[in-house]
Amino acid sequence: MRRLVFLVFGGLLPTFSFLLFLFGGSFCSKVDAVESPKVAWMISSFSNPAGVAVDSSGVIYVADFKNNCIQKLTPSGDLLDTWGSEGSEDGQFSHPAGITVDNNDNIYVVDSGNYRIQKFSSDGGFIAKWGSYGAEEKQFSCPSGIAIDGSGNVYVTDVDGYVQKFTSSGDFISRWGCQGSKNGQFLCPSGIAVDKSGDVYVVDSGNNRVQKFNSDGDYITQWGRKGTRAGQFSFPSGIAIDNSGNIYVADVFNYCIQKFSPDKNFITKWGCAGTGAGQFTLPDEIAIDSSGNIYVTDGNNHSLQKFVPAESTNGGSGSGDNETDSSGGGGGCFIMIVDGL
Repeated sequence: MRRLVFLVFGGLLPTFSFLLFLFGGSFCSKVDAVESPKVAWMISSFSNPAGVAVDSSGVIYVADFKNNCIQKLTPSGDLLDTWGSEGSEDGQFSHPAGITVDNNDNIYVVDSGNYRIQKFSSDGGFIAKWGSYGAEEKQFSCPSGIAIDGSGNVYVTDVDGYVQKFTSSGDFISRWGCQGSKNGQFLCPSGIAVDKSGDVYVVDSGNNRVQKFNSDGDYITQWGRKGTRAGQFSFPSGIAIDNSGNIYVADVFNYCIQKFSPDKNFITKWGCAGTGAGQFTLPDEIAIDSSGNIYVTDGNNHSLQKFVPAESTNGGSGSGDNETDSSGGGGGCFIMIVDGL
């Protein structure tokens, strides 16, 4: 995962097997109300892949976290190009994390270790950059997720507990959030997405919830709490929204993807702990193309999986945990940042 937020117990980095036991991950539990998406392919040619994005032609871009590059793939998963290397010059990276694409197919990358955002053309040509280390406007301490609205405004989450909004050229617009568990506060915000109305969804990982805001950062609603049931989370990470407004969340330590309707009702989930197709060890980020195909990076499996929507569905079960719970979740554990696994 990008600059992986990990829980450390007694100074020891826990093993995957221990995490599976500790967080109570689901073992391929089946949700029958709706047929889940099917695996189309799985590629394992990365080193801790983090962000994933898809352009208007269906071309896929993956932020390869530990290889310090961007991989560009065809819709069938064939490699088209790579760009980037380790460093701090224009077009170089120090652990690229979130990635997104604007309406003109320009690529924006969260260059987390260099505390900046870089903007590229679709062929990897450098366009612009902004950001530095710090806690002021246009500065970052641990940037993570990134999203773009229909007007080209750029939203970036910072694990330290806030969201910043910029123009497409990097001019600062606004900032909201602080550390905490009340409405509008965050504990390790990660994934971020914007719907067609311009509302912003932020995955509040440490509080095991998703919060929704308007484009000015005003709080609207939230859902989720810690748990293993439908609509509950165990350190959620990535988020994406399809053309119908349905919301997909990568639920890291439940080892699954959960799907919700635009009004927060649980629809379905799929995945379980494992290394095979349709399984996850650290599902991180999600992207959805115009046909509804779903792409999920898995940092510990070093893989990208493509899921094809089910041909027929029967509607949502409406049984999700959609209560507003401003008390948040999470246990009394020390949180540290490590560079991958």
